[in-house]
Formats: sequence, C-alpha cells, structure tokens
Amino acid sequence: MKFVLDLRLIKQPKILITMKKKITLILLIVGIANFSFSQKIGDNAEQIKLGAKSEVENYYRAQGYHQVRMAYDVKYFNGKISDVILCKENVPMIDLRKSVDFCTHFIMKNGRLENITTVFSNISLDELKETMAQTYRKIGNYYFDDNETYYKIYLSQTGNVIKELRSRSVNPLPLKIQNQLLLLENNKEGTINNQPNAKINQSNKYFSGTKRFCDEGDWDLVVTIDKTSITIKSYPGKNNNVHKNKVIPTSIVKGYLKNGKIYTKDALGKYAPDLYRYKNGVFSELNNEDEYNDYKICK
Repeated sequence: MKFVLDLRLIKQPKILITMKKKITLILLIVGIANFSFSQKIGDNAEQIKLGAKSEVENYYRAQGYHQVRMAYDVKYFNGKISDVILCKENVPMIDLRKSVDFCTHFIMKNGRLENITTVFSNISLDELKETMAQTYRKIGNYYFDDNETYYKIYLSQTGNVIKELRSRSVNPLPLKIQNQLLLLENNKEGTINNQPNAKINQSNKYFSGTKRFCDEGDWDLVVTIDKTSITIKSYPGKNNNVHKNKVIPTSIVKGYLKNGKIYTKDALGKYAPDLYRYKNGVFSELNNEDEYNDYKICK
C-alpha cells in the first residue's frame, strides 16, 4: 500500500467557526499530535470515521492561530470502510526540536480496526528509534510497553518512516520475539517480588475510580484512574454557551501514573510528564503560558 501525505487531496472543513475556548499547550502539542477521540484495536469502523471527522472539525472551530494543518479521508472497498486517514502537518515535536508531518491510517478488516499505521514524511528512522527507545522496551524492530499492543517501526519502499500499532492477539509476534519478551517480563516480575515492601502500584497518592473536576464553569475534566492507568475527558462546563452538547467529550487523553506523576503521549508516542498534575484534591492542566489551569471537584 502506498501512502501519500497531501492535505490538498483530502477533506478539510469548509467553514471556520470562532468559539470561546482555552487553547492549552496540552491541546496544541499532545492533543493535536495524538487524537482527541478514543480508539483501540477491534473498534467499529464507523466509530473511527466519526472520531476522525470530529477531531478535524473541532480543531478548526477552535479560536486562535492554527499552527497545525489537519484533514481526513475515508477509503472504501466493496462498500465497506477499509481505511480512515487522518493527516497532520507542522506538529511541534519537543524532543526533536522540529515540527513533524504524518498521516495516520486506521486500517480496517471486516468492519473493525485491525491496526494503526502512522507514516512520517520528514523524520528519519534513527530519529524515531531514538524517541521510541526512551519510553518503550526494544526487541529487534519491535517496541513494547505494559499493554497488549506493540509497535513495529521500519522504512517503507518509498522511503517513508512507518510506525505500526498492532495487537498481540490479532498480529502475533514472531516466536523468537515472543520468547525474548517473555524472558524480560519474567525477570522484571522476579526483580519486583524480591524487593522488600515493593510498591507495584505507584498511584497511591491518587484516587481510584472516576471524579469530575470543574474550573469556573467553562470546562470540566472527567478523570478516571484504574490502578496505574488514567483517562482524562474534557467536557463543556455549565457556563459554556458555545458548546450546547454537554454529553459528548471534546477531547480524550490517556496515560499512566508513575513515581507520583501523570504521563501522557506526545507526537511520536513518547510519554511526557507534568502536562497534567494532581495535588491536594485539585487537578491541573498546563496551558500555553506555562502555567496551570486548576480544576476542583465539581459541586
């Protein structure tokens, strides 16, 4: 399959609508670099299509300077969705001190998401390997965290750098890689078990379950913590007169807790700390002035 990065060929919103909204650093660098809609292997194709469409439209409706360009397209085969494409240009990448261009292909099989393939047009394979190695365990050309999914990165025949997100159950690993991964996991478990009073769960300073945090009424954050995983959903607040729909989240950010900090992903899939924080019952979000917007438990 040949991937082409050309936003002129795919759909962009025809109308730009101004709204009153906080444009935060997390939205510009992390939310834009990743995706505001939730997606996982096995999701329904129509759900992914609507998520990509909503992400592009919501971004261009937001007030302020749009540094990043984005657009989406949908491909069909035999009347069924085969590929949902979401392209972004000029996305700031802090680690590389440059902006990156990429297209993400949500590739379907039998109406379900089979894998997520990201095609970069202006970074090298070594640059991607360097950033991935800072966060993930590397075995061959494969990169792993503690989830059921894994990444494979490689150079395509057309010279583009490719990053694929796959599921171990849908796309089993080669036997040699499976054995090496099992050995690493067993060694890690043994190390933890041999430490006196080892704390496997680093989230003891955080709450467990779901809580809703409010600012002055414009925006709410619904935060769910399950062991060391965290999901942060943004909703229009009760005083937000621009967004009439208070039920559908405008963005969804996923991450994990480690050493008392919240980690969320950046443009190349690397987890970065301190874009969100939680202290003394107050949940905070870093804004574009390097200050935090504070959210307190909704009354």
